[in-house]
Amino acid sequence: MNFGASIACFYPISTEEALEKVGKLGIKNTEIFFNTFSELETGYLKGLRKIADEYGVTIRSIHPFSSFAENYMIFTSYERRFNDMAEFYKKYYEACNILGADIVVFHGARDKSTISDEAKFERFGTMAGQARKYGVTLAQENVVDFCSQHPDFLIRMKKYLGDDLFKMVLDTKQALRSGHTAMEFVSELGESITHIHVSDSDESHDCLAPGKGTSDLLSLKNEIKKLNYHRSWIVELYNHSYDNDDDVVEGVRYVENL
Repeated sequence: MNFGASIACFYPISTEEALEKVGKLGIKNTEIFFNTFSELETGYLKGLRKIADEYGVTIRSIHPFSSFAENYMIFTSYERRFNDMAEFYKKYYEACNILGADIVVFHGARDKSTISDEAKFERFGTMAGQARKYGVTLAQENVVDFCSQHPDFLIRMKKYLGDDLFKMVLDTKQALRSGHTAMEFVSELGESITHIHVSDSDESHDCLAPGKGTSDLLSLKNEIKKLNYHRSWIVELYNHSYDNDDDVVEGVRYVENL
């Protein structure tokens, strides 16, 4: 397993500045959270790769800035809109190839969507198949207020698509916000987990740096180990959920040393 932190922890500083901060803090694994269209241009991406290489940082995954539009653009009854967005997402797969990443985080459809669940599964499957042609995995994240907040939806999605196409990102704070525990997703979908966003929590806060709350992250890690999971644990925090940069670094070490 590898351990790191998302540059999203340092939003809203620019993407390149956040990546450089990760490097200067000695964090060796990260997720790039894109923020706008120009950041998908080849020259800019090569600049990010140069920063990462300079500090010995491995970029494990990327997060689209267009996640907010996935419900409207992808899970739509207007087919041309879907086709255009599926084509646009190839830019993210190309970005992965330049950056050395192999996971694209996907939010998906909201609970109130106008197409059937089977159509949602088909749309995701089409895009996941396109991503595979680039050597990239499109992975469904569990996100509050989205269909993916429900373990049963993801179970049906996996059954429909099969183990090869269905992969997921487990986000511990999003599980909590959805009224579930991370363990529920692990018990039902553990073998499909290909990436993890981890944070801590307590009775008053649903997102804290690991080690600053009361979550039983040790039990979670032990369950994940049983699945022979060898991929990433990425600390993902909001900039108001920790006090200083040391909290992020210590959070990464906390999870690594559990």
